[in-house]
Amino acid sequence: MNMKYLLIVLLTIFFAGNLSAQKESGFIQTELIYGRKDGMALTMIMLSPKCGLV
Repeated sequence: MNMKYLLIVLLTIFFAGNLSAQKESGFIQTELIYGRKDGMALTMIMLSPKCGLV
């Protein structure tokens, strides 16, 4: 019974930390699909800087 509560507490702490870890970046993210076959796709994430960065 105690292990169940410990697991719940640890998972809650882990996921709460991941939610706050994403910060606003200075890039625009675009996902490009450059190949498809039999339900599988080859993708590439393209990062472009936002205008006005110094």
